Amino acid sequence: MKWLFFPFLGFNRSELHRRLAGKTVLITGASYGIGESLALSLAETNAHLIVVARTAEKLLEVKSRVEGKGGRADVFACDLARRDADGHLFLCGRVDDMIVSGGENVYPIELERVLLQHPDVASAAVVGVADPEFGQRLKAVVVPRIAGQLDRQSLIDWLKRRVARYQMPAVVEFRDALPHTPLGKVDKKALR
Repeated sequence: MKWLFFPFLGFNRSELHRRLAGKTVLITGASYGIGESLALSLAETNAHLIVVARTAEKLLEVKSRVEGKGGRADVFACDLARRDADGHLFLCGRVDDMIVSGGENVYPIELERVLLQHPDVASAAVVGVADPEFGQRLKAVVVPRIAGQLDRQSLIDWLKRRVARYQMPAVVEFRDALPHTPLGKVDKKALR
């Protein structure tokens, strides 16, 4: 999906509603007044809101208020994003998810995205585990599409052609399913 970067300043409320009605709208900065105000204003349209904020508490508050006005909002706790040369926006995760391994900053979501490209992987999560030499190492928890069809060495061999050496997991664990929190997010604390 390509995101529309729209200069909101200089438009009155009815003009914003007219231009954004029925569109998918990414709202960043919902932790701050202007992002929250915009989300609440657009709740009155049939726009699909994707709201990004730093804390789960703020996200749940904004989502509840938007839905209370009859709007629709998906929420993401995220404070890292990047835009590519084509203008596509990628949510990269949270700063506090970053793992420092051997002096390299590693974002679990990057390895998770690569793992999900493997044809035999149904889902995956990556966490940091303590390591006396590197500080932390990566642990990949993988749910195969078909039990027993995927093994550690074949997955590592497949990854070697796709990720940097510092992104390689030291531990690969296979499970039938990933644990989830009551909010539906993967419970990474339970995976450590």
